Amino acid sequence: MKDTADWVIIGNEETRVRRKGEKEGPSTHYSTNMIDKGRHYYEVRFARIAEDKRVQIGFAPANVAKEEYLVHDNSACLQNNGLAFINCAEKNTEQKFGPDDVIGCYLDKDAATVAFYINGSEVLKSNFNIDQSAEYYLIGTLDAPG
Repeated sequence: MKDTADWVIIGNEETRVRRKGEKEGPSTHYSTNMIDKGRHYYEVRFARIAEDKRVQIGFAPANVAKEEYLVHDNSACLQNNGLAFINCAEKNTEQKFGPDDVIGCYLDKDAATVAFYINGSEVLKSNFNIDQSAEYYLIGTLDAPG
């Protein structure tokens, strides 16, 4: 299986992407910039997305298990099929994204607020049950990149 580290592109110049876990099965990628407080905004592109496969981008504590796909307590994500999950609660944004769309990801850790944008248009803004004691990262997951 190919390494998929170059299939998740974070636009911030100083942000690097690392792959977490084995090269088999779903892949989890995370920024190397830790979020412990304050406001953070990232722009992300998925260079490849296989047809009928799920990709997600969002914020989660550093100890997230890749099998949970960012859908668990204390996390928030947007999926390419238009669904979003904020602390396990499913929300349908009806806004899908594909390869080379720019997904904006905003987290205000102090105010416990998260927002997602697609190509500059806000698709979701929500309060977020964040674990203030945890370090957070921007995390992307791919079922099968393409």
